[in-house]
Amino acid sequence: MNQKTSPQSANVTFGTLLTRQELQQEFNTLKQLPTATSHALYATLPDAIVRHLESALLPHAAALGIARTPGGIICAVLTNQAGPTQVRFIVPLLTDKAKFWLTEAAEEKHQMQCAVDIVETHQLALVQVINPLAGDTQGQWPTVKAMLAKPMPTVDVASQAQELVSLVHILADEGESLLPIFSIDAVWYVLVGELQAPPGPGSAPNPSGLVH
Repeated sequence: MNQKTSPQSANVTFGTLLTRQELQQEFNTLKQLPTATSHALYATLPDAIVRHLESALLPHAAALGIARTPGGIICAVLTNQAGPTQVRFIVPLLTDKAKFWLTEAAEEKHQMQCAVDIVETHQLALVQVINPLAGDTQGQWPTVKAMLAKPMPTVDVASQAQELVSLVHILADEGESLLPIFSIDAVWYVLVGELQAPPGPGSAPNPSGLVH
């Protein structure tokens, strides 16, 4: 049985969604260029968290679910766990870009990509995440795909931010460890928006810290 995380507070930062072309532009400043193969979720996280996500010594697991904010915004919630650490990306499915990201993941890709700007080192890390939807043609994906075809509401920036923070509080009470042998000791929520282009590596704002 999965163990409840029951965090007393949640670490929250903001992120964005990058196309393959936008992600490749971020890599142009690096000496060794990784290959951008798909859309990527972009976030700023502490080095200790990124080390866990990249570690080959820790077991990894991932899950993807659909959640609604109190005001009815439909979001994809991608949970990536490495040992006792979880990072949860909350992606509002309000735009064609977000819908394409999810469709691409379900129908074409065996992995999902996260581009992480490391706070302390100002380096950009590309983390590959096990794709929970890969090959799920007969599972939850057909229902989700039908949901994406329906019109989505228009939500202003301030209201969207408030809705996502409210959802963080709900998810914090419901979160479980994806690896039964580990209790969760660190949880980070990344609120993914498309409000502006991401800054270059090292110039992103620091994570916003705790939401109580």
